[in-house]
Amino acid sequence: MAHPPQFLPFSARLRARVCQAVWLVFVLTLPTFAQNTPAPGRPDSLPTTPASSLAPAPAIGRDGVPVQANNRLALAPTDTATAIPVDTVKPQLRPSPVALALYKDESNYIKVVYGQPFKKGRTVFGSLEKWGQVWRAGANEATEITFTRDVKLDGKVLRAGTYTLFMIPNPDRWTVILNTDLGQWGAYNYKPEKDIMRFDVRVGKNSQIFEALTYKFNEIPTGTELSLMWDDVRVAIPIQFSR
Repeated sequence: MAHPPQFLPFSARLRARVCQAVWLVFVLTLPTFAQNTPAPGRPDSLPTTPASSLAPAPAIGRDGVPVQANNRLALAPTDTATAIPVDTVKPQLRPSPVALALYKDESNYIKVVYGQPFKKGRTVFGSLEKWGQVWRAGANEATEITFTRDVKLDGKVLRAGTYTLFMIPNPDRWTVILNTDLGQWGAYNYKPEKDIMRFDVRVGKNSQIFEALTYKFNEIPTGTELSLMWDDVRVAIPIQFSR
């Protein structure tokens, strides 16, 4: 009489359990085994490796030498909240800006550099600029005038060069002073012994009020005329050219 399966000998039951365990392991590992097994007919295929574990290949230059990667590309993005602020350099504006008056022809070039003060509702001459006192003929640094050729002022020859221009305002006549001491601030260190020329000119009135001190050149038959205009005052300095 045959025995039911549950009454199989112990060795037979053991072999059955081992077979079941091997089959279960095979079924569970089948996907991984299939993933890492070369495809049929492609012996050169490699096991798949996660992309995150691959290091970037170095760039190769034209000469075949690996090019070193830019280190900045490997840095983490900079946190803008901790970035060092950059100062902006702003221009230093003067209340009396630097101004120029220029004259140029085929033979002569004259340049006047001066600080340009403003009237600002004040009475200029006789109040802001005192009568009878040496004035820088402008603001800030003393006014300077440059001649590239010899000229005549008040009938006297003035050699080419750069000079400091001072003036002494008076109600009816002004004194024009050319001084060789350059780079002065104002007239505080004015030295009369450095004067190279001094002469008087007439003072007139303008038909307009000039808010800012203005120098301007005007043609005259013998050369040019340098005019100073501020408030309602006009002073003209004739400059004669050697022909």
